Amino acid sequence: MLKKFAYLLIASVLVVFFINEVAIALKWINQAHNMLSAHMKDVFAGGEIGQTVRHSLSLFLIPVVIAYIPAGIYWVFKRKEMPGLCHIVLTLWVVLATSIAFHA
Repeated sequence: MLKKFAYLLIASVLVVFFINEVAIALKWINQAHNMLSAHMKDVFAGGEIGQTVRHSLSLFLIPVVIAYIPAGIYWVFKRKEMPGLCHIVLTLWVVLATSIAFHA
């Protein structure tokens, strides 16, 4: 348990040191969400349901794609699933959802 707190403290210090880079990464993720959602306008209707489906799919697909790129590289070299993949996807999803909520 103490080890996890130490990791959290180290991560917090790193975020403070690299806050500008973290802000840029969050902007890129928001732009990717907006771009993907805009491209899906052609597929889904323009009403409330279509907009909800577009935003939900964008919110689902971006963390999955971001996490599965390194997972695919890991699989090529190790020929087994990357450990903690579901946790990475969930963490990315929470970051994206929070970022979208604050920029909405």
